[in-house]
Amino acid sequence: MLRGLGVVLALNLAFATVAEAREPPSRPAVDAPELAALGPFKVGVRTISLVDAAQPDVLAFDPATDKAPARDRMLKVDLWYPANVPAGAQRETYSGSLPAEPPAPPTKFTIPGIAVRDAEPAGGHYPLVILSHGYSNETIVLSWLTENLASKGYVVAAIRHKDPPITERDKFVEPLLRRPLDIAFVAHQLQAMPSRESGIDASRVVLIGYSMGGYGVLTAAGGEPLTDVVQFAKLLAAKRAGDKIRVEVLFQIQRGAYIQLREDAVDLGIK
Repeated sequence: MLRGLGVVLALNLAFATVAEAREPPSRPAVDAPELAALGPFKVGVRTISLVDAAQPDVLAFDPATDKAPARDRMLKVDLWYPANVPAGAQRETYSGSLPAEPPAPPTKFTIPGIAVRDAEPAGGHYPLVILSHGYSNETIVLSWLTENLASKGYVVAAIRHKDPPITERDKFVEPLLRRPLDIAFVAHQLQAMPSRESGIDASRVVLIGYSMGGYGVLTAAGGEPLTDVVQFAKLLAAKRAGDKIRVEVLFQIQRGAYIQLREDAVDLGIK
C-alpha cells in the first residue's frame, strides 16, 4: 500500500515539475506555421507610466450639473523591444489576475516568458506596435504575441487600460469612451520620445487590438462606432444611474473627444 502511495506521489511531483517548466507561449510549437518562428532578436521588457491630464471621468458624471469631473488618467504601458541579453539572464515570469464570476475572487495566473526585465536595448530604430487588450483583461495575456513581435524587430507597447471589472456591465460606457483615446494618447506620447531613447521609428505605427481592443484600434484609426454599440452603452448607462441621468451629455463628451481624435489620427503614422 505504501509503495503504491509512493508511486502516486512521485507521479504527482513529476506532473508538477512539468507544469512549472512549461514553455513560454511566444516560443511556437514544432507544428506551428513557418512565420510563427521567433525572430533573430533577444527580447527585453520594461514598464513606463504616462499621465493623460484632465480627462473626463464619465463614471463620476453628475446629473445635477450635466458634467463629468476632469481627472488625470494614469496609464501603465508594458514595452517589449529588441534587446541585448547576456547569457544566463533570468527570464520574466508574468503574473496577473482576471475577474471571476461573483462571488468568486479574481483568478490568479502566471505565464513564463522569454523577455528579460529592463534589458539593454539592442540599438537601432524599430516600428511601433500599439497593442490594446480585451475588456477587463491584462497585457501579459498577450505576451505570446508581444514577445514574438519584439524578437522580429518591433517595439510593442501594450496599454494597461484599467477597465472596470467585466462583471459590472453597467460601467461599459467608460471603456467605450476611453479605449480609442488611450490608444491615440499613448501613440502620440511614444512618437514624441527621442528616438535614441525609445528605439522607435515614429513614422511607422501599427495598431493591434483584441476584442474591446479591436474596437479601440479601429476607432482610433478613424472608424465610426456602430450605432448599435452606442445605443447599447446608453441603455447600460441609464440603468446604472437611473432615470435622472442625462445620457446624451455623456455622448456629447464622447463625440467631442472623437472629433479631436479623428483630427489627431492623421498624425499617428498608421500605414
